[in-house]
This record gives sequence, C-alpha cells and structure tokens, in this order.
Amino acid sequence: MFLINPDICPYCKTSIDISLKGVCPNLKCRSHSFFIGNLVFHKNNPRLGIGRIMDVFEEFSNSKIKNFPNSKINKYLVDFQAFHEKIIFKNEILHYIFDIGKKIRYSNGIGTILSSNLDKTNGIVSYEILSSSGTKLQLEETQIISEYQSPIEEYLKGNVDSQDQFLLRFWAYQSSDLYESNVLKIITNSRLSLLPHQISVAHSLLELGYARYILADEVGLGKTIEAGIYIKEMIARNLASRILIITPASITGQWEFEMNNKFNLKFTRLNSALLKKLKINYDSGNLQHIKSGKDYTQLTVSLQFARMNQCYSILTQLEWDIVIFDEAHHLRRYLTNQKTGQYRTTLAYELAEKLSEKCKSLLLLTATPIQLHSFDLFSLIQLLNPYEFNNYESFEAERKKIPLLNLLVKNLRNFTRINTYERSALKYQISSFNINIDEDEFDKTLRFPHRREALIQKLENQHFLSKFIIRNRRRIVFPDNPVRRIP
Repeated sequence: MFLINPDICPYCKTSIDISLKGVCPNLKCRSHSFFIGNLVFHKNNPRLGIGRIMDVFEEFSNSKIKNFPNSKINKYLVDFQAFHEKIIFKNEILHYIFDIGKKIRYSNGIGTILSSNLDKTNGIVSYEILSSSGTKLQLEETQIISEYQSPIEEYLKGNVDSQDQFLLRFWAYQSSDLYESNVLKIITNSRLSLLPHQISVAHSLLELGYARYILADEVGLGKTIEAGIYIKEMIARNLASRILIITPASITGQWEFEMNNKFNLKFTRLNSALLKKLKINYDSGNLQHIKSGKDYTQLTVSLQFARMNQCYSILTQLEWDIVIFDEAHHLRRYLTNQKTGQYRTTLAYELAEKLSEKCKSLLLLTATPIQLHSFDLFSLIQLLNPYEFNNYESFEAERKKIPLLNLLVKNLRNFTRINTYERSALKYQISSFNINIDEDEFDKTLRFPHRREALIQKLENQHFLSKFIIRNRRRIVFPDNPVRRIP
C-alpha cells in the first residue's frame, strides 16, 4: 500500500522527507495528477479507507492582487465505500497503490497482486494479478473493487451499506431463494416429458436440500429420471458439483446415456485405465488428470470396480455432494445371529458405509426394498442415518406397528362401510400412536370426511418408513391401465 508517509515516491523514486506527509517534492511527478477512476486515500483522515475519484471540478479563485491572475483549483468527488461521497481538495489526497502480494477483490472474484504499472499515459494504474483459479490477468485500478478483507475486518472499519441498500439486497436474495427453491429449472432445458409422480419425488427431495432417501418406485416408473432431475436441479442451484453414480456393470452405460441424452450431463466412467492417470488435488478436492490438469467431478463407476482396493481408497478420500447407488439391494449385510445382532458385512456395503460418511446427499435406488428381509431394509436405512435406531431390535419394534397403522388408515378411508365394533376400536387404536385426541370431539371428527382425512395425514406421518423411502406403484400412477396377469 502507498503509505501515509512513504520514504520514496512510487512514481518517480524521489526521496520524501517525513515532514511532507507522503507528498512528493518533485512538482513534475505524476503523483500530483489525479484522474477519474484513480484509487486514493485521505492523507489526514485515513480511517475513511480507500476511495475512488468519481468526478473532477475546476474552479477559479478570485485573486484581488494586481498582476496575479485567477488560479485554477481542482476539487474531486471521491466515493469512500464506508462513508459515501465527499468533495475534497487535491492537496488532501494521495494515490493508493497496492503492495505486491496484496489480495484484492474484482468483478470475477479474488486475486493476488503480482506487479504494478504506474507509467500509463491515461494516468490509470494497472496491475498484473493471479486469480484464484491460477490464471494471470491484467487489471486496471478501475476494475478493482477493493482490498480483500474478512467480513469482520470490513465491519470494524465501518464498511457497511445503508439500511436501504441492505433491505434491497435482502429482498432480492429472498426472491431469488424463493424462485430457486420452488421452480424446477430443468423442465425448460431437458429433453424429456416429465410425469406428475416424478415431479412430486423431485420436489420432496429438493425441499430437503441434501436428501438421503431410498427411491423405491416399482419397475418402469423412472427412478433414473427422478435421480436425474434431482442431480440437474442441485447443479443448477450451485448446491452440487462432485457427483458419483455407482451401478452394476451391466447398466453403467445406460446411466451415462440417460444423463447425457435427457439432461445434457456428461458423466465420465471411472475404470482402471483412467484411474492410473488421475490424482487427488487436495486444494480443490477433485480428482485431476496428472498431465492435462483436467478435473473429473461427475463420475460413474461399476460397483464391481468401486469395491476393489485401488478404487475404494481413492473414492473414499474425496468429499462428495451427491452419491447414488442403483440396484441398492446389492448393498448387503448378512445377519449371522439374530439374538446377539451379529452380522457379516460385504465389500459393497463397506464401500457404501464409507461413502455415506463422505457425502452430503445419498440416494439408494431399488425396486424391491419391502420384499427384502427386514434386516436388509434396516441395513439400507443405517446407511442413510446410522443414528435413527440403536439396534436391529428397536427397528423391528417400529416395523411391527406398520400392520396396525395400515389397518387404521384403511378403516378411516372406508369409515362408512365398517361395522360398529371396528368404529368403537378406532379411538383406542389411534391413541397408541401418540396422536392427541379430544375424546369429546372424536365422534364428531369421524363424522366429517375432511376431518377424517386430516387424521389420516397425521397417521401417515407416524409411518417411520416415510422418512426414508419414497415409493410409487403402477396401479396408483396409471390407474386407467391396470397390469394384467397373462394366463
């Protein structure tokens, strides 16, 4: 930075006496000239911070002394970020020159000063900077916003906006957030016709941000499409960049085709040949090509290769935004002793367990979660949230409530057709699910359809699997096209 009392003028290299307060004694020096766009500071009031000259005013003094013509006086309109605009005289300001190595803010980010050029004919100082991406750029001081400082440093120096500016920015962010949270952008730029249930699944996932769910739609209802919508939306919202899709080897190519053809997402398949050419860039957190420096952030890999030591060790070192396992029923643990809860873990499950700790969002795709042994379902839920159940026993205790819960929902939906005994039992059965019921109002609640629907909603929210599984059935999605068994 150009010090308040520099020893040497940065423009002409003339020595400056301390009594001159930073003003170069060489009257022909370019440091005495100021132009619109120059960065300056107030030599008598440095707490104003860095200012930028916005305009120049020329005035002529009214000299009453004979033989002395009226002299020209320059005033400058300077915009100090912390204290707004001030009109000050030429002899009150000095040029602000950034030191080598100083960090600055510019329109595209943050950079570091490498060198400066004070000899330009237009009077504007130019700098060579190193951007945060490693690119060297030439910037004029007019393109520099400010010296880089932490938010706390900015606040302590008084670099805060007015209340009006704050409110405008706050409302703008609110509007932007509302748009980004409720509108599916990919509907307008993807090559597919979405079905209502697919949009519903995408909204359910996106409401959570970084979702951790089992997508268990029946075969043919588009679990791949639902996952693709979620990936595309998270990328569009700048919430995801590192994405890993793990599938059985037989369908890895199908995933790459679907992502490219329907969502214009180009995933790279990670195999042994490519893995040998990659390294981990610990600065960016990405896999990077050793020679070209290209980052690989969107990868597919077969489950068979991913669980091998050479691939396992690389994948589990990285932090992922989204990890997807297709045919997730292959991620298994085998219960060896039900009484003690002992089990044997497969390599595939160990991989999923480690990646679960390394990712923000985890989607497990399988069409057959309910058909699995209950321990297999418990194992998948443990990948999503290992703290939900203390052990397999506590999981089983919750699972055994499901038949009664389903019966209650069925009886409420068919309330007008159930017998008197079934109606009288509803109150006691519902109270076992910790749902507050006004006993005096309960009979009235059952009489009105809309109140019964509200009660059904409360019961469905008690279904513990609803926190982990999203499942659509063909007979619900396509009620007019029932599946018929061929004799």
